[in-house]
Amino acid sequence: MVDLTSPDRILIGGEQTEGGLAAIEALVSVYANWVPRERILKTNLWSSELSKLVANAFLAQRISSINSISALCEKTGADVDEVARAIGSDSRIGPKFLKASVGFGGSCFQKDVLNLVYLCGHFGLPEVAAYWDQVIKMNDWQKTRFARHIVATLFNTVSGKKIAVYGFAFKKDTNDTRESAAIAVCRDLLAEHANVMVYDPKVPADEIVRDTLGAGNSNARLSVAASALASALTWRQNDQMLRTRRILTQSLDGVAATARTDPHRQPNAAGNHVPRRHDVRSARYRAAAPAACAG
Repeated sequence: MVDLTSPDRILIGGEQTEGGLAAIEALVSVYANWVPRERILKTNLWSSELSKLVANAFLAQRISSINSISALCEKTGADVDEVARAIGSDSRIGPKFLKASVGFGGSCFQKDVLNLVYLCGHFGLPEVAAYWDQVIKMNDWQKTRFARHIVATLFNTVSGKKIAVYGFAFKKDTNDTRESAAIAVCRDLLAEHANVMVYDPKVPADEIVRDTLGAGNSNARLSVAASALASALTWRQNDQMLRTRRILTQSLDGVAATARTDPHRQPNAAGNHVPRRHDVRSARYRAAAPAACAG
Protein backbone atom coordinates (compact mmCIF):
# COMPACT_ATOMS: atom_id res chain seq x y z
CA MET A 1 0.00 0.00 0.00
CA VAL A 2 2.92 2.35 0.63
CA ASP A 3 3.84 2.27 -3.06
CA LEU A 4 0.31 3.36 -3.88
CA THR A 5 -0.18 6.00 -1.21
CA SER A 6 3.35 7.45 -1.17
CA PRO A 7 5.18 6.50 -4.39
CA ASP A 8 8.64 7.76 -5.37
CA ARG A 9 7.13 8.73 -8.67
CA ILE A 10 4.21 8.05 -11.00
CA LEU A 11 5.23 7.47 -14.60
CA ILE A 12 2.59 7.97 -17.27
CA GLY A 13 3.45 7.38 -20.90
CA GLY A 14 1.36 7.75 -24.00
CA GLU A 15 1.26 8.60 -27.66
CA GLN A 16 2.23 12.16 -28.47
CA THR A 17 -1.01 12.80 -30.32
CA GLU A 18 -3.98 14.93 -29.35
CA GLY A 19 -5.87 11.94 -28.05
CA GLY A 20 -2.81 10.45 -26.35
CA LEU A 21 -1.93 13.70 -24.57
CA ALA A 22 -5.52 14.08 -23.42
CA ALA A 23 -5.43 10.55 -21.99
CA ILE A 24 -2.18 11.33 -20.14
CA GLU A 25 -3.68 14.46 -18.57
CA ALA A 26 -6.81 12.58 -17.53
CA LEU A 27 -4.70 10.00 -15.70
CA VAL A 28 -2.54 12.72 -14.15
CA SER A 29 -5.65 14.33 -12.70
CA VAL A 30 -6.54 11.06 -10.96
CA TYR A 31 -3.17 10.57 -9.28
CA ALA A 32 -2.87 14.28 -8.44
CA ASN A 33 -5.56 13.80 -5.80
CA TRP A 34 -2.92 12.33 -3.43
CA VAL A 35 0.46 12.43 -5.25
CA PRO A 36 2.31 15.78 -5.55
CA ARG A 37 2.43 16.83 -9.18
CA GLU A 38 6.23 17.07 -9.12
CA ARG A 39 6.30 13.30 -8.60
CA ILE A 40 4.12 12.63 -11.65
CA LEU A 41 6.29 12.16 -14.73
CA LYS A 42 4.85 12.36 -18.23
CA THR A 43 6.71 10.73 -21.14
CA ASN A 44 6.19 9.33 -24.59
CA LEU A 45 5.24 5.69 -24.96
CA TRP A 46 8.72 4.25 -25.54
CA SER A 47 10.24 6.23 -22.68
CA SER A 48 7.72 4.82 -20.23
CA GLU A 49 8.19 1.26 -21.51
CA LEU A 50 11.97 1.43 -21.30
CA SER A 51 11.94 3.17 -17.93
CA LYS A 52 10.21 0.18 -16.38
CA LEU A 53 12.65 -2.31 -17.90
CA VAL A 54 15.72 -0.22 -17.16
CA ALA A 55 14.75 0.39 -13.52
CA ASN A 56 14.66 -3.35 -12.80
CA ALA A 57 17.75 -3.95 -14.95
CA PHE A 58 19.75 -1.44 -12.91
CA LEU A 59 18.66 -3.05 -9.64
CA ALA A 60 19.54 -6.51 -10.96
CA GLN A 61 22.87 -5.15 -12.16
CA ARG A 62 23.74 -3.92 -8.67
CA ILE A 63 23.01 -7.35 -7.20
CA SER A 64 25.11 -9.13 -9.84
CA SER A 65 27.86 -6.56 -9.36
CA ILE A 66 28.18 -7.07 -5.60
CA ASN A 67 27.91 -10.84 -6.05
CA SER A 68 30.79 -10.75 -8.50
CA ILE A 69 32.82 -8.80 -5.95
CA SER A 70 31.96 -11.40 -3.29
CA ALA A 71 33.94 -13.92 -5.36
CA LEU A 72 36.94 -11.60 -5.44
CA CYS A 73 36.61 -10.99 -1.70
CA GLU A 74 36.84 -14.72 -1.07
CA LYS A 75 40.10 -14.90 -2.99
CA THR A 76 41.71 -11.91 -1.26
CA GLY A 77 40.39 -12.30 2.26
CA ALA A 78 38.28 -9.14 2.10
CA ASP A 79 34.83 -9.03 3.71
CA VAL A 80 32.20 -8.29 1.08
CA ASP A 81 29.89 -6.74 3.69
CA GLU A 82 32.62 -4.29 4.63
CA VAL A 83 33.24 -3.47 0.98
CA ALA A 84 29.51 -2.96 0.40
CA ARG A 85 29.25 -0.69 3.44
CA ALA A 86 32.25 1.34 2.29
CA ILE A 87 31.03 1.93 -1.25
CA GLY A 88 27.43 2.35 -0.11
CA SER A 89 28.55 5.24 2.07
CA ASP A 90 29.41 7.12 -1.12
CA SER A 91 26.40 9.34 -1.79
CA ARG A 92 26.85 8.78 -5.53
CA ILE A 93 26.30 5.04 -5.06
CA GLY A 94 24.12 4.56 -1.98
CA PRO A 95 23.64 1.40 0.11
CA LYS A 96 20.59 -0.22 -1.44
CA PHE A 97 20.78 -3.54 -3.33
CA LEU A 98 24.40 -4.08 -2.28
CA LYS A 99 23.87 -7.19 -0.16
CA ALA A 100 25.78 -10.22 -1.44
CA SER A 101 23.53 -13.23 -1.82
CA VAL A 102 22.96 -16.47 -3.69
CA GLY A 103 21.45 -14.40 -6.51
CA PHE A 104 18.26 -12.56 -7.30
CA GLY A 105 15.00 -14.29 -8.07
CA GLY A 106 11.41 -13.32 -8.68
CA SER A 107 9.41 -12.79 -11.81
CA CYS A 108 10.50 -9.25 -12.69
CA PHE A 109 14.27 -8.87 -12.69
CA GLN A 110 15.21 -11.69 -15.04
CA LYS A 111 12.21 -11.12 -17.30
CA ASP A 112 12.86 -7.41 -17.66
CA VAL A 113 16.59 -7.80 -18.22
CA LEU A 114 15.94 -10.40 -20.90
CA ASN A 115 13.36 -8.10 -22.51
CA LEU A 116 16.03 -5.41 -22.59
CA VAL A 117 18.48 -7.87 -24.15
CA TYR A 118 15.92 -8.78 -26.80
CA LEU A 119 15.19 -5.15 -27.67
CA CYS A 120 18.88 -4.35 -27.98
CA GLY A 121 19.36 -7.29 -30.32
CA HIS A 122 16.25 -6.40 -32.32
CA PHE A 123 17.49 -2.87 -32.88
CA GLY A 124 20.94 -3.98 -33.96
CA LEU A 125 22.85 -3.33 -30.73
CA PRO A 126 24.61 -6.65 -30.03
CA GLU A 127 27.24 -5.10 -27.75
CA VAL A 128 24.56 -3.55 -25.54
CA ALA A 129 22.60 -6.82 -25.56
CA ALA A 130 25.71 -8.74 -24.45
CA TYR A 131 26.35 -6.23 -21.66
CA TRP A 132 22.92 -6.74 -20.10
CA ASP A 133 22.92 -10.47 -20.79
CA GLN A 134 26.01 -10.69 -18.59
CA VAL A 135 23.88 -9.60 -15.61
CA ILE A 136 21.83 -12.79 -16.03
CA LYS A 137 24.90 -14.94 -16.61
CA MET A 138 26.54 -13.61 -13.46
CA ASN A 139 23.37 -14.34 -11.49
CA ASP A 140 23.25 -17.92 -12.78
CA TRP A 141 26.96 -18.35 -12.05
CA GLN A 142 26.50 -17.16 -8.48
CA LYS A 143 23.87 -19.83 -7.83
CA THR A 144 26.13 -22.52 -9.28
CA ARG A 145 29.11 -21.18 -7.33
CA PHE A 146 27.16 -21.36 -4.09
CA ALA A 147 26.36 -25.04 -4.63
CA ARG A 148 29.96 -25.77 -5.66
CA HIS A 149 31.20 -24.05 -2.53
CA ILE A 150 29.07 -26.37 -0.41
CA VAL A 151 30.51 -29.37 -2.23
CA ALA A 152 34.08 -28.10 -1.83
CA THR A 153 33.56 -27.42 1.87
CA LEU A 154 32.30 -30.98 2.38
CA PHE A 155 35.53 -32.56 1.10
CA ASN A 156 34.54 -32.25 -2.58
CA THR A 157 31.62 -34.64 -2.38
CA VAL A 158 28.09 -34.47 -1.01
CA SER A 159 27.02 -37.91 -2.20
CA GLY A 160 24.83 -39.44 0.48
CA LYS A 161 25.31 -36.47 2.81
CA LYS A 162 22.36 -34.67 4.37
CA ILE A 163 22.09 -30.94 3.65
CA ALA A 164 19.44 -28.70 5.16
CA VAL A 165 18.28 -25.76 3.07
CA TYR A 166 16.59 -23.09 5.17
CA GLY A 167 14.36 -20.92 3.00
CA PHE A 168 12.94 -21.60 -0.45
CA ALA A 169 11.04 -18.48 -1.49
CA PHE A 170 12.93 -15.90 -3.51
CA LYS A 171 12.07 -13.16 -1.00
CA LYS A 172 11.81 -13.30 2.77
CA ASP A 173 8.40 -13.29 4.45
CA THR A 174 6.65 -14.42 1.26
CA ASN A 175 5.64 -17.71 -0.34
CA ASP A 176 6.70 -16.58 -3.82
CA THR A 177 9.15 -19.08 -5.34
CA ARG A 178 9.31 -17.75 -8.88
CA GLU A 179 12.90 -18.00 -10.17
CA SER A 180 14.09 -18.55 -6.60
CA ALA A 181 17.83 -19.10 -6.23
CA ALA A 182 17.05 -21.97 -3.85
CA ILE A 183 15.59 -23.97 -6.74
CA ALA A 184 18.89 -23.96 -8.62
CA VAL A 185 20.87 -24.74 -5.47
CA CYS A 186 18.66 -27.71 -4.58
CA ARG A 187 18.86 -29.06 -8.13
CA ASP A 188 22.64 -28.78 -8.19
CA LEU A 189 22.95 -30.56 -4.84
CA LEU A 190 20.60 -33.33 -5.92
CA ALA A 191 22.64 -33.72 -9.10
CA GLU A 192 25.62 -34.33 -6.82
CA HIS A 193 23.57 -37.07 -5.08
CA ALA A 194 23.09 -35.17 -1.83
CA ASN A 195 20.14 -35.81 0.45
CA VAL A 196 18.43 -32.43 0.61
CA MET A 197 15.90 -31.36 3.23
CA VAL A 198 14.15 -28.02 2.67
CA TYR A 199 12.33 -25.91 5.19
CA ASP A 200 10.36 -22.76 4.44
CA PRO A 201 7.69 -21.50 6.83
CA LYS A 202 5.46 -20.15 4.07
CA VAL A 203 5.97 -22.35 0.99
CA PRO A 204 3.83 -25.54 0.78
CA ALA A 205 5.76 -28.81 0.57
CA ASP A 206 4.19 -29.86 -2.73
CA GLU A 207 5.24 -26.56 -4.30
CA ILE A 208 8.84 -27.05 -3.17
CA VAL A 209 8.91 -30.51 -4.73
CA ARG A 210 7.22 -29.34 -7.93
CA ASP A 211 9.53 -26.35 -8.39
CA THR A 212 12.64 -28.43 -7.78
CA LEU A 213 11.82 -31.59 -9.69
CA GLY A 214 9.06 -30.59 -12.09
CA ALA A 215 5.38 -31.51 -12.05
CA GLY A 216 4.72 -35.20 -11.42
CA ASN A 217 8.34 -36.08 -10.61
CA SER A 218 9.77 -37.39 -7.36
CA ASN A 219 13.18 -38.00 -5.85
CA ALA A 220 13.73 -39.92 -2.63
CA ARG A 221 16.73 -37.71 -1.84
CA LEU A 222 14.54 -34.58 -1.60
CA SER A 223 12.43 -34.10 1.52
CA VAL A 224 10.57 -31.19 3.07
CA ALA A 225 10.19 -30.25 6.72
CA ALA A 226 6.65 -29.07 6.16
CA SER A 227 5.54 -27.85 9.59
CA ALA A 228 8.36 -26.32 11.59
CA LEU A 229 12.09 -25.97 12.15
CA ALA A 230 13.04 -26.46 15.81
CA SER A 231 16.18 -24.88 17.24
CA ALA A 232 16.55 -26.63 20.59
CA LEU A 233 19.82 -25.03 21.68
CA THR A 234 21.56 -21.71 21.12
CA TRP A 235 24.60 -23.08 19.32
CA ARG A 236 26.79 -20.43 17.79
CA GLN A 237 26.55 -22.36 14.51
CA ASN A 238 22.80 -21.70 14.43
CA ASP A 239 23.43 -18.03 13.78
CA GLN A 240 26.02 -18.86 11.14
CA MET A 241 23.65 -21.26 9.41
CA LEU A 242 21.15 -18.47 8.87
CA ARG A 243 23.68 -16.23 7.18
CA THR A 244 24.42 -16.99 3.57
CA ARG A 245 27.42 -14.70 3.71
CA ARG A 246 29.23 -17.18 5.96
CA ILE A 247 29.66 -19.29 2.86
CA LEU A 248 29.78 -16.55 0.24
CA THR A 249 32.49 -14.44 1.91
CA GLN A 250 34.67 -17.36 3.01
CA SER A 251 34.73 -16.23 6.60
CA LEU A 252 35.44 -19.64 8.05
CA ASP A 253 37.47 -19.30 11.25
CA GLY A 254 40.18 -21.60 10.00
CA VAL A 255 40.94 -19.38 7.04
CA ALA A 256 41.30 -16.29 9.20
CA ALA A 257 43.51 -18.18 11.66
CA THR A 258 45.74 -19.41 8.86
CA ALA A 259 46.11 -15.88 7.51
CA ARG A 260 47.17 -14.61 10.94
CA THR A 261 49.56 -17.40 11.98
CA ASP A 262 51.21 -18.76 8.83
CA PRO A 263 54.72 -17.22 8.60
CA HIS A 264 54.87 -18.18 4.92
CA ARG A 265 51.68 -16.39 3.89
CA GLN A 266 52.07 -14.40 0.70
CA PRO A 267 51.33 -10.69 0.14
CA ASN A 268 48.78 -9.72 -2.47
CA ALA A 269 49.10 -6.84 -4.91
CA ALA A 270 48.11 -4.33 -2.24
CA GLY A 271 50.77 -5.60 0.14
CA ASN A 272 48.28 -7.33 2.42
CA HIS A 273 48.97 -10.90 3.44
CA VAL A 274 46.57 -13.58 2.25
CA PRO A 275 46.75 -17.34 2.84
CA ARG A 276 48.17 -19.44 0.07
CA ARG A 277 45.77 -21.62 -1.86
CA HIS A 278 46.68 -24.89 -0.12
CA ASP A 279 46.33 -23.17 3.27
CA VAL A 280 42.80 -22.03 2.44
CA ARG A 281 41.87 -25.50 1.25
CA SER A 282 43.22 -27.22 4.38
CA ALA A 283 41.52 -24.64 6.58
CA ARG A 284 38.21 -25.42 4.93
CA TYR A 285 38.70 -29.08 5.79
CA ARG A 286 39.47 -28.28 9.42
CA ALA A 287 36.47 -26.01 9.88
CA ALA A 288 33.02 -27.33 10.68
CA ALA A 289 30.95 -27.37 7.51
CA PRO A 290 27.99 -24.97 7.75
CA ALA A 291 24.49 -25.87 6.65
CA ALA A 292 23.26 -24.33 3.42
CA CYS A 293 21.11 -21.25 3.72
CA ALA A 294 19.36 -20.38 0.46
CA GLY A 295 16.69 -18.02 1.70
